[in-house]
Amino acid sequence: MVEDMLDRHAEILEIAEQKTDKDRAVIRMMIPDTFAKISHSLFFEYSKYFSGHRIQAICPVNTENFRRGAADIAAVTGNVNMPEAVLIPRGRMLFIPAASPKFLKKYGRIDDPSRLAEVPVGHTFAGDRNSFTPFNSLIRGGERRSITLNMPIQWTSMSLIYEAVLAGDCVSPGFPLFYIIDDLKAGRLVPILDGWHRASQVNYLACHRSRWNVSYVRIFMTWFAEKFAEKEAGYEKDFADLFGEELLHEYMTS
Repeated sequence: MVEDMLDRHAEILEIAEQKTDKDRAVIRMMIPDTFAKISHSLFFEYSKYFSGHRIQAICPVNTENFRRGAADIAAVTGNVNMPEAVLIPRGRMLFIPAASPKFLKKYGRIDDPSRLAEVPVGHTFAGDRNSFTPFNSLIRGGERRSITLNMPIQWTSMSLIYEAVLAGDCVSPGFPLFYIIDDLKAGRLVPILDGWHRASQVNYLACHRSRWNVSYVRIFMTWFAEKFAEKEAGYEKDFADLFGEELLHEYMTS
């Protein structure tokens, strides 16, 4: 259990903190805005164990700034090129193409990738060259198909896209599963594209190697990664209960 891990390290942490100014026991973590669905509960859970620590949540993730020392830990996904960092897996990112029932009532079924050129699509632009999840095609059953997106508006924030999709103004070609699982359960959003999906990606937490040697940073990072992966596994089970194991396994392909 993760709680047991914290107990095992508590004595080490106490010794380490005796040698450190407690005012400096600050953990700076870069997270994307999608983490709002999970991170706050984990942060407060961690603070119950180590109430003397402060967590600074920095949003959004900018790995160039991270590499320059703006944060101790960064949440990164996909093809990560950061040899100076320690990486810990935190589960796999499943991208769920989704729309609201209101949108589908207006535009009809969105069951083929070609439809994404015909209806409004909410999608992010730009990206981070050190944490990059390339997206120019969809896959299903081993087949890959290039796509054209009708993007009258582009955002850098997934939260803004989420609100637009929820309102029925556009569809998303791929929300992180953990971000919309509650909406899928409640029927506010439904999967589209009949199994076609953006390739799944491995999620990581990255830490500067120099900061990895700081015990409280290392313990927090390990704990957070394990807890996050545990929650994602639970969401995957919820999704399978709603839509079947077969569709879940399709979304897990990369």
